[in-house]
Amino acid sequence: MFYRIGKIKCNPGKTDDVINYFRSKEDFFSETDGIVSLSYFKSGENEVSGIAVWESKEILEKNNERVQSVMGGLMEFVSAPPEIVEGDLEYQFKGK
Repeated sequence: MFYRIGKIKCNPGKTDDVINYFRSKEDFFSETDGIVSLSYFKSGENEVSGIAVWESKEILEKNNERVQSVMGGLMEFVSAPPEIVEGDLEYQFKGK
């Protein structure tokens, strides 16, 4: 599994718009090969963070244009490019 975590700085009062934008893209996400899961949450004042789990880095890179097209739709809601960290899963604990 390959994880990409992004922190999105939103324009004042636009966090709900960012979350709703991602909700509106569920069909797009379901048609994108290799996505295991996507999670978005309000992580601060005027900030949304997201966790994307992909089958592999190679599949994410293959879908780069699709990812960029979705992120481009956020421009009216955000104040800066997202801060991104990513990497392969090294350890995971799953509760009972």
